[in-house]
Amino acid sequence: MVLIVATFVGIRSADALPEQKKGVDLFPGIPSVGKIQVLNGCGADGAALIVKEFLRKRNFDVKSTGNAPMSNYQSTLVASRTRDMSIARQVADALHTDNVFLMRAQDTLYNVTVYVGADYKDRAR
Repeated sequence: MVLIVATFVGIRSADALPEQKKGVDLFPGIPSVGKIQVLNGCGADGAALIVKEFLRKRNFDVKSTGNAPMSNYQSTLVASRTRDMSIARQVADALHTDNVFLMRAQDTLYNVTVYVGADYKDRAR
C-alpha cells in the first residue's frame, strides 16, 4: 500500500515539474532575483524608494536603500558587485539603461548596487 501511495505522489510531483520550468511563480510576491542595494545619488526625496518599489514589482530582491556618498548623479548607474554581471544586466534592462559596470569591492552582501540618478522618473516607468 505504501508503495502505491509513494508511486502516486511521485507521479503527481513529476507532473508539476513542467509548470515550474515554464516560469510559474510558486511564491508570488516574494522577490527572487538577486540581492540589490538602491542608493539615492540624486538627492531627490524618495528617489531610492521609488526605484526600490519599481524593482520589487519586477521580482528583484531589494535588500536595502540609502543615500549614496554623493548626490550629483545625473544618470542612474547599475554596478555589478560580482564578476557574473547577469543580475546587473537584468536590473539595467528593467530600468531601461545601458549604464552598467563592474565594481570591484570586498562587499559580498549585494549582487548589485543601483545609484539612482536625476533621471530616475524615466528609469522607473
